[in-house]
Amino acid sequence: MEKLSSKLGLHNGYLIHYCPACEDIHNIPVYTNSGKDWIMNGTINVPGVSPSIKIYIGEKVKCHYILEKGLINYCNDTTHKYTNQVIPLPDIPEQYWPKRAN
Repeated sequence: MEKLSSKLGLHNGYLIHYCPACEDIHNIPVYTNSGKDWIMNGTINVPGVSPSIKIYIGEKVKCHYILEKGLINYCNDTTHKYTNQVIPLPDIPEQYWPKRAN
């Protein structure tokens, strides 16, 4: 994964960020040329994408949010503790970045 900023990575056309609600990495297709790519707006330090992002488990929505102006705005159909809350996009924890050889 290429480090774009402390908050974003890029891997195979997917924008990578950490979701504190899911306590995991989310991958958003932005440069995959699949015809289903999200539009990245903002900057790598204050990012946004559109449309909203929905993460499913089976057919059930697990996480649904809008990433805009460096903030994660969790929607009311998300199924975790941050429902209807807005929080700053956190840094990606160090354990998710590739280890570099010395």
